[in-house]
Amino acid sequence: MKRRIQVFYYKGRYRFTFQSYVANKKGITLIELLLALALISMILSISYSLNIFGIKSFSKASSQANVQENVRLAVDFITQETRYATQLEILDNLETIPEKAQIDEDEYYILLNDHSIEYRYKDHSKVIANIIENLSFHKDKDADKILSFIIEGKDKKQKYDLNSKVLAINLTKEIMTSSENGIAIKYKKTKEKENKTDYEKWKNCVLSTNFLAVGKNTMIKKINTPNPIIYVNGDIYLDKNSQISLPKNAIIYAKGDIFLGQNAQIRMEENSTIYTDGNIYIGKNAWIYSKENTTIYAKGSIELEQNSLIKLKENSRIFSCNRIYLEKNATIYLYRNSMIYAKGNIHKEKNALVYGKEVNFNLPNISISDLSIPPLQKDEWYIEKKYSSIMIARNNMKFFGSYFELPKNRQCYNITIVSKGMIGISKNCKASGVLYAPDDIVIINKNSFFDGIVIANEIYLDKNVQLSQVLDYSNDLPF
Repeated sequence: MKRRIQVFYYKGRYRFTFQSYVANKKGITLIELLLALALISMILSISYSLNIFGIKSFSKASSQANVQENVRLAVDFITQETRYATQLEILDNLETIPEKAQIDEDEYYILLNDHSIEYRYKDHSKVIANIIENLSFHKDKDADKILSFIIEGKDKKQKYDLNSKVLAINLTKEIMTSSENGIAIKYKKTKEKENKTDYEKWKNCVLSTNFLAVGKNTMIKKINTPNPIIYVNGDIYLDKNSQISLPKNAIIYAKGDIFLGQNAQIRMEENSTIYTDGNIYIGKNAWIYSKENTTIYAKGSIELEQNSLIKLKENSRIFSCNRIYLEKNATIYLYRNSMIYAKGNIHKEKNALVYGKEVNFNLPNISISDLSIPPLQKDEWYIEKKYSSIMIARNNMKFFGSYFELPKNRQCYNITIVSKGMIGISKNCKASGVLYAPDDIVIINKNSFFDGIVIANEIYLDKNVQLSQVLDYSNDLPF
């Protein structure tokens, strides 16, 4: 390869041109090498600067979120504790705060102790928030029953402070104080009986809701808990191509009706039960298939649309307190020793078939624990148990707030989410734990996977969602 080098030299009005040919037989020249090294150094320098900037920005944002979370947690706790106090006293730095063993039975203290806000009472002490620089209390100038307080937090160089006021509605007399600003408070409050939850019965619960909608191509499967229960205090609707797989000894209970859309399926392993206080509607090409010793029980009617199928293996039973109706080409197929009974008639249209024994037998004795949705605890209950109000998705998180959404494409495990409003799991997510929205909706969007317990007023499972329960999350129930 030859390279032509042309040099221009100007002198007055004349131009001299020198041309030569250089044979390039050994690769790049020294000048090219130096230019390449300079360019690489420049790129590396810029990349390093951007990387350092990103790390610093992330660290700064994490510190800011951490300090905000701790300050807000402390504000919420103090507000809830003092709102219903019957006596309240602001303490200054000259007053001695007793150790927990010396505190009287009905007295409570909130103070700053070594950059942590401490909640201290008889024989107990709990840290409410960390990285707190300053905590001060004073009585509001305009009202005798309003407590004002300031909390300042600091994490590394990130600072955050909040001023707040709370009206102590149950005070029998005005707030007592010996100085303009105090460093701690002492108060009394009316004790409430603790709500005791029978966690054992919830151990088997997979879903508890007032309405369950299973979207297209969605599967509820891999439920490994013993004797699992899907408890619906209303209707169940399976959209087309959706599927519920019930393991051994499982129960689906619906207080309303059960609807299977086109091509929807319910698969039942041994000793599983479908029980409804309403009707069962099986859409076109939909089917219910079971193994041995299963029961389908409807206090209303059972209706099968065209080409739909109920197929039950040995020793299974179908019971309807009303009629059983089969449209054309619908089929009920019962294996050996299986039985079908309707208090009303069994009506079959053209080419509809019932293979099996139609008999009159006793009603099955089915006992189902009441898994109606429990109400939310008071806010302070969640604050005391270290639930965070900051919506930052992470493993092992405990969230309490008015709304929660897990961003798309995230993986987040062993979470406990408590929401006064909606809970949303965005598309393509993987998560496990407990979702609890007793007054609103839980929506799990398409292509997502959730393992655990879902308790909500309504539950919507979008298409291609997979729902399972492999681990036991009953000890994490937030009520």
